[in-house]
Amino acid sequence: MTTTDVFIAGGGPAGLAAAIAARRKGLDVIVADGAHYPIEKACGEGLMPGTAQALRELGVEIRKKMATNFMGSSS
Repeated sequence: MTTTDVFIAGGGPAGLAAAIAARRKGLDVIVADGAHYPIEKACGEGLMPGTAQALRELGVEIRKKMATNFMGSSS
């Protein structure tokens, strides 16, 4: 039997952000996802305004060479 503080169903952008936030609070986290590799569609390929900053606050680095600004404003 395994115990955990937080169990997250779904390893998409929201599930992973929740897992990162919970770990930063010191909680034990398990993320489960039923998708099978390879994933045919990447989720999170477009970010709403403010998302880049929220990701930075979670410690996620978005490298300029790996991103394209398609709205004409800086992130």
